[in-house]
Amino acid sequence: MKLILSSNDFSRPDTRACIFANLPLPVSECRLLYIPNEKVSEKQMKSSRFQEKCSRYGFRTERVAVLNYYHPESIADFRPDVVYLGGGNTFSTLARIRDHGFADTLCRLIKNGAVYIGGSCGAHIVSADIQHVKAFDEDRVGFTDYSGLGLFCGVLVCHYSKDREPVYEKLLRESRYPVYALRNGDSLVVEDGIVTVVPCDETIPEEQSI
Repeated sequence: MKLILSSNDFSRPDTRACIFANLPLPVSECRLLYIPNEKVSEKQMKSSRFQEKCSRYGFRTERVAVLNYYHPESIADFRPDVVYLGGGNTFSTLARIRDHGFADTLCRLIKNGAVYIGGSCGAHIVSADIQHVKAFDEDRVGFTDYSGLGLFCGVLVCHYSKDREPVYEKLLRESRYPVYALRNGDSLVVEDGIVTVVPCDETIPEEQSI
């Protein structure tokens, strides 16, 4: 099982380079399953906008499938090499995944060998616990169970900066899981339980990173 987790996934050169270095195949050969966040309508899921978006990263449009939460059977025969979930509201997106019965399928795909790319919201969702994310992401669904999908046995503070340092330090004191702070250009590669930290490229100006 391999996870590539970051704050900015494809939107920064350093995190994008980490993704490309850890794909199972050249990007143009990968079959990609795109997981929409909570904001995406069914009409948008059926459009070609996400195939076109992923083609800008080097994926071939005909090899990109988009999960339609309302008709998950449409991807039943799709065998992805890569699964990608980017930014959004962590709580609302995880609730959507759970409510539409996709959590088990997503975990199974990743455990069966699909490489997972998670950016920000997508990184938090596969972690062990997301309760601390309430400090910077509105919980609009009223969670009582703040467990993530548990594919990564750790806790993340994405978009880490001085402003989020108190959240990070509180987690270091109180969390029963390992805690990782991810600046906008940092990445974590988790493979078979081994965590590798890939630090950001300090030459990239922060104001150009988002």
